[in-house]
Amino acid sequence: MAKWIARRSRLSQEYARILRKTYVAYFFFVALFLSFFVLSIRQFAWWQLSLLVLSAVSFGLAKSTQKDRGIYGQGLRGEKQVFRILKKLSSECIVAPNLRIGKGRRYEVDALVCTRGAVSIIEVKHYKGKIEKVDGRWLVSKTNYKKAIANPIEQLEDRMYCARQLLDHNGAKKALVRGVLVFAGDTLVDTAQQEQLKTEKVEIVFLSRGETKTLLKYLGTHGPAAIPAEKLYEALVGK
Repeated sequence: MAKWIARRSRLSQEYARILRKTYVAYFFFVALFLSFFVLSIRQFAWWQLSLLVLSAVSFGLAKSTQKDRGIYGQGLRGEKQVFRILKKLSSECIVAPNLRIGKGRRYEVDALVCTRGAVSIIEVKHYKGKIEKVDGRWLVSKTNYKKAIANPIEQLEDRMYCARQLLDHNGAKKALVRGVLVFAGDTLVDTAQQEQLKTEKVEIVFLSRGETKTLLKYLGTHGPAAIPAEKLYEALVGK
């Protein structure tokens, strides 16, 4: 089992914040509505309608978080699926999920895997639908619509460049830096589209296509330089 360095992600923190907001809004909705109901039974007064209005506002606030809860919850499920897989790496590997790297401008990395002579920067995406690339644009398509998404390859390459600079600056110039884009959950892709998405710098893995073993084999492969995983991790994040 890989050496695991746990951190709480910004994604999980934001999801927890949204849930708290939702629970508070539902609490006030129930409390205000019950107060209106009880008071109006005893003796109705016009001011009691304000309780009903506030109750409706609270319910609206609770419902307004539904979209964000879905987006963040989906992303969190994707990360957890990938993290369960990464724990299966050998004890030679160091895995650090939810890591921030960089000096000045800092980047959040979904997961960092260090093995002898190599560093892998992992970006996790979880979409409900099929991934397509049309005229250079990345799209998620469903039955009823298509939605453009930010190019995840460019996001990953920014993090790879940052890691390369840190390694060079801290005495690990010979270390290999790899980028891995993992599509989790039921994110789909056609075989022809998967070929179009390929790039020399980044390995792309779709878990929906049963590529778990491919991912583990790729991440567990050592780099050409005999630099311990511990030294590479320290070069990126410090001691």
